[in-house]
Parts: sequence; C-alpha cells; structure tokens
Amino acid sequence: MYYFFLKKTKIISCEKTLVKKKDFFLVKPSELDKPWFQYRKPNIIGKKIKILYVGRIRIEKGIFNFLDLFSKLDKRFKLTIIGDKKDVRLNVKNVKFLKFSSNTKYLINQYDLHHILILPSYTESHPKVIYEALSRLRPVLIFKDIKHVIKSTKGIFICERDPVNFSQRALYIIKNYKFIQNQILTNKFPKKNVFIRNLCNILK
Repeated sequence: MYYFFLKKTKIISCEKTLVKKKDFFLVKPSELDKPWFQYRKPNIIGKKIKILYVGRIRIEKGIFNFLDLFSKLDKRFKLTIIGDKKDVRLNVKNVKFLKFSSNTKYLINQYDLHHILILPSYTESHPKVIYEALSRLRPVLIFKDIKHVIKSTKGIFICERDPVNFSQRALYIIKNYKFIQNQILTNKFPKKNVFIRNLCNILK
C-alpha cells in the first residue's frame, strides 16, 4: 500500500532516507521560536550530573533499556523523565517522573535545570527534542542506532549501551561543558516560522 501511494502522491518528508521516490519535498519540523533562544542559563556543574529524557514512554524509544543501564550508574547521576504516562518500570532509584506538558516556558525551564539530554531511541528520523536541548545549550547523548541524526550538528555525542561507556561519555561532556556549549552556538537551528512557511508553500 505504501509503495502504491508513493507513486501517486506528492511526498513531504523530514528525512531523505524515509522515501524511495526521487522527487519529494524535504521539511524540517520545529517548535523553536524566539523564547527558546532567550536568557539561556549556563547551569552550574555540581556534584550531581542531571540527565533529562523527554518523550513517549514506549519500548521503541529505548527508555526501558536505558533505565536498566541507568540503574547500574553511581549516585552522581540523576535522571528526570518527562513522558506521556507513568509506568511501574520507571520506579528506579534516582529517577523522577514528570507528566509531559506542551507549555514552552515549562519545557525550557526543565532543559535549563539539567546538564545533558539522553535520547535512547532505536529509531528516529528528525527528533525535535535534540534541537530543543541544543537551543538551550544542553549537549545530547545518543546510541549508535540513531547516529545518522548527527549530520553536521555540534553537541551530540554517541555512546554504547553499557553503563561504563555511558558514564565515561557523560563525564567527558561535563568536563568539557563550556567548550561544547561554544560549539553548539555555531549550529544552524531549524525554526518554527521557517518550517510553517515552507510547508504552506508546498501545500499551495
């Protein structure tokens, strides 16, 4: 069915690899508007390393696999999960669950309260949370499964799905935090107004 409609329709995609068709419209979905780039707080690095996950609580998002990994880390690490539903499997020491909210001010504040965003997904095409974190100068950790999302973006780091390597990569980020933040500033971010304008032009 997919390939049948692929021949008959205009394709709008956020990633080249998602379509086989040569002719398609590439868009970069984004929720980033002016507030995301204002009053960016440096966040003091203390004794605790604060990790943030923002996303759906689903197996394919890798969150349960990551919780197993996280449970083996030492007490320096704290994890906050902002998700769509609470699950008994989230009851891990040093893990706090918060209900998802689309309120921009709330989300910005949560990014600012943490040091690193974790995106443990097995598959992704154009994850908006990466750009949300980077817009607040927060580095991002991912696993090899989705290394294709990096492209030329600065501030995204790959680690293995094991506690030792994750800990090493997180500590590297914390040790080089200011340098990494300066690199993040050189990124070209997808903007909400540009995305909407491009989409409207395509639909015309």
